[in-house]
Amino acid sequence: MDCAYHPGTEAVTGCIRCQKLICEDCKTVIDGQIYCKPCAKEILATEETKETCKQTKGDTLATDSTIKTARKRKRWEELTRKEKILGSVGLIVIVGIVVGLLSVVFGLFGLLSESDSKPSPSDIGSTAILFVSESDEVPVCVDEEAFEELIKASVAKDDIGIAELLLLGKVFFVPNNTKVLVIDRDFAKRQIRILEGDKFGRTGWVPYEFLK
Repeated sequence: MDCAYHPGTEAVTGCIRCQKLICEDCKTVIDGQIYCKPCAKEILATEETKETCKQTKGDTLATDSTIKTARKRKRWEELTRKEKILGSVGLIVIVGIVVGLLSVVFGLFGLLSESDSKPSPSDIGSTAILFVSESDEVPVCVDEEAFEELIKASVAKDDIGIAELLLLGKVFFVPNNTKVLVIDRDFAKRQIRILEGDKFGRTGWVPYEFLK
């Protein structure tokens, strides 16, 4: 897998804060924890702000308020990113459950595919757009095994398991409205090839509901 900041350079680890894959050049260790350079810069800037506040005499209350506000803002950004990931994963789980129920009722996928005579963006060979409502990014699983692992981790509310899938490169994100080509299909999911952006050419699996 490539470094998120240096395409073409192999990633060796991941930032524990933004969860992006990074190369040796981008790796920064602070208090025994690994960060990418942008996250490390923000953390060090916060530490410098706290140190300056300790040395400043006078307006102590105003300085403490500034530090608390900065901490709350950073915490909010982290929670917002986590909610977006869990929201997208939650949609995968819902789609998987619904499709599983339909599979029991109809038995064969062919029965459903033949009943729909209109062209669909989820058909093999179709060009489609990846889209998830209320999210800026769409999760893509590198293979069918990763797809199943992501669903299991989501059902179990295993945040560490989800983070591990991201760090291992089994799941990656692309921007909403990314153009893709459908190259394979299964009952609940479709294999797609990315046709634009920095993930151009990569393949992965997504729920067919993500295709518009």
